[in-house]
This record gives sequence, C-alpha cells and structure tokens, in this order.
Amino acid sequence: MNPSAQSSTSAIPSVDDIDAAWLSEVLGVEVAKVRQSKIIHGTTTKAFLDLDYADSTTLPAKMLLKGGYEAHSAMLAFYYRHEARVYAEVLPHVGGVHPRCFFADAGADATGTILLEDLAAAGATFGSPLQTMKIEQAERVLHSFASLHASSWSAPILDANPWLGVHNSANVSEFLFSKENWDTCAPTARFDYLTGDLIERVKARDAFDRLVELDLESPRCLLHGDSHVANLYFLADGTSGFLDWQGAMAGRWSHDVAYFLSTALAIEDRRNHERALLARYLQYLAAAGGPVIDFDDAWLEYRRAAYFGLLWCLTTPMFQPEEVCVAAGQRCGAAVADHRSLDLLTN
Repeated sequence: MNPSAQSSTSAIPSVDDIDAAWLSEVLGVEVAKVRQSKIIHGTTTKAFLDLDYADSTTLPAKMLLKGGYEAHSAMLAFYYRHEARVYAEVLPHVGGVHPRCFFADAGADATGTILLEDLAAAGATFGSPLQTMKIEQAERVLHSFASLHASSWSAPILDANPWLGVHNSANVSEFLFSKENWDTCAPTARFDYLTGDLIERVKARDAFDRLVELDLESPRCLLHGDSHVANLYFLADGTSGFLDWQGAMAGRWSHDVAYFLSTALAIEDRRNHERALLARYLQYLAAAGGPVIDFDDAWLEYRRAAYFGLLWCLTTPMFQPEEVCVAAGQRCGAAVADHRSLDLLTN
C-alpha cells in the first residue's frame, strides 16, 4: 500500500489519542483493537502498536507510528513534514529499499505523522554508530544506494518536487558553525583528527557552504541525505534498507556514498578499501541503469563530499549522545583530513 498525502484533519494531537477509530480511518480497514507496546522519546516520538483487525487483511499486525509529539517538536516540524512527503510522494516511484508506509500526514499544515511497518517485528536488525561495519556488508549497502540513485537519475520526479532541492543541512548549519557551538565542540575528542585550516571556524564554514552548492548541482538523483550507519537496517537475506528520510534531497550521488563510508567503516578499513568500494558502487550504478562515471572524476567528487561528515564533529548532545558524536566525529574527521577535503573545496 502506498500512502496518500492526508490533510491535518487526519492527524492526532498526541500519542495518547491513538485508538482503533483513528487507525480505521487512516488505514481504510476496520481496526478492532490497538495496544501500545512501547514508546520511545527522542528527536521524534515513536509508538510501537499491536493491531487487531475486524476482518482478514494483508496489513501487518505490528506497526510503528512516528511523529512530532515532543516538547521540542515545533522547531523540527519542517523535517517531520518533509519525511512524510517523501514517503507519500517520492519513494513509491523510485528504487531502493525502505520501510512500507501505510499513512503519511503530509499536507501543508500537517504534523508529519507516519505509520510504518515495524521492522524489528519483521526480523530486521539495525546499524549502530558505536559499531563499525564489515567490508562485505558495506558493499551490500552500496548496492542499495546504487539502486536508489540509478532509478532516480535526472528523473522528472525531482523537478516535479522542487522542495527536494533544499539541502538537508540548510536549517542547522548556521548553528553548528556558530562560534558558540564551535568553541564547545573543539576541545572534545571529536576534533582529534582535525588540524591546520580544519580548526579555523570561518574557513571550515566557508568550505561547507561551497559543498552545499556542489551537492545540489546537476546531474541529480534522489539522496537519502543522512546516510550514516544508524539510519540503516538489514533484512535476513542481507538486503539493506534506509530509515529516517527527513534529510532526503535531490543532489549528487557522492553525498550519500562518502558520508556512509566515512561513518560506517573503521578508519583503517576505510583507508584500505574505499577506492575498491567506490569502484564497486560505480559498477552497481551502471548495471542498475545509471550513468557510467569515470573513476578519477568520481574519486575527486567523493573526496570533496567526505567533508559533510565534519558535521558529526559539531553535533550537540541535544541531538545525539556524546559517545556517538565522538565515535562518528573521529571517523569522519579522519576522512576529511585524509582526503584534504577542505583544500579541494576552497582552492
């Protein structure tokens, strides 16, 4: 079932208001009973639901409701609505693997609430920023990225949805590169691999602004946009899929690939294997119907794109635990330094 964009009249004011009548309305089948088995509070609210249906149906008995029901949700409303629109209007038309979505509150004044399949109940496992990935598993993830990118390469759906042309960091980079936040993060272990111009805030910010411009240049494809390891899930057959589409955008393939490899691999593994992994991605991309890209051109673009990982060095504990920021920040900082990404963006 593909979700349809619903108006905010179908929304619920809080997770306490989830009931069988509301679910029956948005799912289009009669739900006899619903129980909340677990609620997780964080950037979004996640309510895990057990559903009993009045009649036989192909819909799953376990679903996940995700929405903005936290005290801080008002300032993140853009991201909630953005993700709902991606599920309702874009993902049904492209390749790649993502959770099945059964309702998306994606109207102009919507809450951004979505109803997804409960992947854990279906046997999926999930990536963790505190654990690095094996090379073979990373290769399978690149196969999924190639499918997503090739299926949407210069596709009409990108131009038909101009809201995808907003960079996923547009609303947060000003704060992350502010003097206050920089001075808070710079003394921490996240900056262990950053030296020279990389620790000069204004130069670092200017380089990031240039990367944002390059990320949105043509030819474009649909990007997950926030492709770090914690936004991945893995099915029993080894297939990998993508969670949390708040950062989806139309842009350059290299953004997803470089950011993923920088966050997912141990530093030495990345150094030893990233060229071969990039070559494999390019093969997958061409085989899936995407373009044939010269490796040297791709390598240059990949090295520039690695700079996006610098944001992990600047992420505040309000959004991620400090241990996660340090682990991901060190991996990404090493990649930025190894590739001389700042020099490539400023010279």
